[in-house]
Amino acid sequence: MAHVHFFLNPKGGTGKSLFSYIMAQYLSSKGLKTTCIDCDPVTPTLIAYEALHALRIDIMEDNNIEKIKFDKFVELIIAGEEGEHFIIDNGTSSFVALADYLVANGIVSFLRSMGHVVTFHVIIVGGDNLKGTVEGFQYITDKFKGDSQILIWLNPFFGKIERDGKSFDQFSVFAENSKFVDAIINYPDFPKDMFGKSFALLQKDRLTFAEVCDVEKAPKGYDRMTCHRLGMIRTQVFNMLDATKVI
Repeated sequence: MAHVHFFLNPKGGTGKSLFSYIMAQYLSSKGLKTTCIDCDPVTPTLIAYEALHALRIDIMEDNNIEKIKFDKFVELIIAGEEGEHFIIDNGTSSFVALADYLVANGIVSFLRSMGHVVTFHVIIVGGDNLKGTVEGFQYITDKFKGDSQILIWLNPFFGKIERDGKSFDQFSVFAENSKFVDAIINYPDFPKDMFGKSFALLQKDRLTFAEVCDVEKAPKGYDRMTCHRLGMIRTQVFNMLDATKVI
């Protein structure tokens, strides 16, 4: 039995690839075999991190998305090892195509029939993209509730996640679908002038927490305080993931 994690969002720049990158590291830190699959046809991110050993699936054919090419990651899952985790990072530009593929082919129920677990990771942000990400949550629950786990990441980077003075857990769309949500992660609003800069450096250099925090000598440009802050970020976020009992 494998565990498949889909990171889907109809809006770009919301932290989808960031959270798939974090999730991959979290699973690996638990000693779990983790296979990252990057399906983003425009701005692939996971494959840029050498330590993640991500696989790239090209879904394009003559500048068009060929949905049948998504078959490749399904075949990889079927051939996977017992207890293996798969991280599927998909681009905003192919959100509709992948969602259509999953629905039309009954992929979630097909995987479940073989004993696999499927989790959809939904990102909600504040600011201008609040409406779009909430609509994405509604879409995921409409199409896949009951057949999968749903984990929500609340990302405060662009501002408070609230509407008319109400927090997300008070939104009507959440109230209507709360029973289908397995966990909510309130991603910390780390101080951007310190922790934000340290984490941005790690991502710019395409490194993982372990490559900086768990080595005798950190890479050039990573002083003790930078490593300390990155370690604090990892500990806090990984503890939050522990609490979700997603694995």
